[in-house]
Amino acid sequence: MAGQRILKESAVQQSIMTARASPFPSAEDKDRERQMKREAVMRTAASMFCERGYTATQMSDVASELGVTKPTIYYYFKNKEDVLVACFEAGFEMIQATLNREGEAAKTGAERLRDVLVAYSEILTQDYGKCTARISTADLSEESRERVSQQKRRFDNQVRSLFCDAVEDGSIPPCDIKIATFTVLSSLNGIGRWYKPDGDLSPDQVAQAVVDQLFKGIAWPEHN
Repeated sequence: MAGQRILKESAVQQSIMTARASPFPSAEDKDRERQMKREAVMRTAASMFCERGYTATQMSDVASELGVTKPTIYYYFKNKEDVLVACFEAGFEMIQATLNREGEAAKTGAERLRDVLVAYSEILTQDYGKCTARISTADLSEESRERVSQQKRRFDNQVRSLFCDAVEDGSIPPCDIKIATFTVLSSLNGIGRWYKPDGDLSPDQVAQAVVDQLFKGIAWPEHN
């Protein structure tokens, strides 16, 4: 009986010790905190890149805005170029998410195309999206330029595929797919340059209005 009591008491003590929070963060907590801080650097830098331009933005400015030292920035990124490429890739991840959503429901090709273009337009009102439209890659290394170019080509090809689907199912008239894609994306990229968050229209309203205007020259009358 005494032995059983000791075992039970030991088990209770072990349970208490296990439940007691460790004073040290777990590996998961450390990783989560690091990702949050890295994201904070990216968001602050993206905003500055869009407002001032890539060349005029210094990492010391980003550090000052965040209330940290410049070396702290380089704990998360190798250099300014690394930060910009990360911002580009964040924007492209958002863009790819629009492609994933468009396939969830059975719609006509024109409807799927329109959904993607509206979602893309909204992304272009946000800093990561603005970076993909505003910031030139001319000052980047060849390796970084190619990484960004691959992402742009990927999205371009996906939009072309949506145009093809819409033509094939008859929801838009036959057209030169390459020219149509170039025209539409060039027009939408302009949103990333001229959109102002303090304007009269919300991001959704801007996206809907611009895509509606473009579709007047794309779809059959009944789809406008």
